[in-house]
Amino acid sequence: MIATIVLAAGESKRMNGVDKLFLNVNSKPMYEYTIKLAQEIKADSCIVVTNNDKIAIRAVECGFLSVKSPNSQKGMGYSVAEGVKALDDNITHAVFLNADQPFICPDTVKKLIKTAKKTNKIIVPMAQNKPTSPCVFPKKYFSSLSRLEGENGGRVIWQQNIDDVLFENVPENQMIDIDTKEIYKALTTDL
Repeated sequence: MIATIVLAAGESKRMNGVDKLFLNVNSKPMYEYTIKLAQEIKADSCIVVTNNDKIAIRAVECGFLSVKSPNSQKGMGYSVAEGVKALDDNITHAVFLNADQPFICPDTVKKLIKTAKKTNKIIVPMAQNKPTSPCVFPKKYFSSLSRLEGENGGRVIWQQNIDDVLFENVPENQMIDIDTKEIYKALTTDL
């Protein structure tokens, strides 16, 4: 069984005080795209890791579980860990969706999940020869993921287990992280 874990608890540190998840992308808040993506994947379970009440309410409205990440200001590792701790025992694979990647298509993620289920390996998408998100992890790594701390997300786990990783090429234009005002301005005129 598949779970999606939406990571929406970041501090938007590179946005100079602006919560990027509420920036408009084509007239919708950025986080809404990842919520919709999680719905369209049709996973067996969906968890949204957030400390924002508005995002938490939206997650629950969609039938998702919302969990807080009390230490998210210390880094993504804490949010990944909180999401994994909330997984049911029957989940065999988890895909981690970053709420600042609004252009990912469901078919791309479904392809990654299909490969993960077939091989039971960690699946890392590659865009222009660079690893990116969303990664898919099999259950055997949930314990390690649940102990993450600091700035390091799942990347540290797959790098430690490189022999159990499959890299999948994905469309570069879908993998854009909107991390700075400059990237946002280059992609949209809504600011």
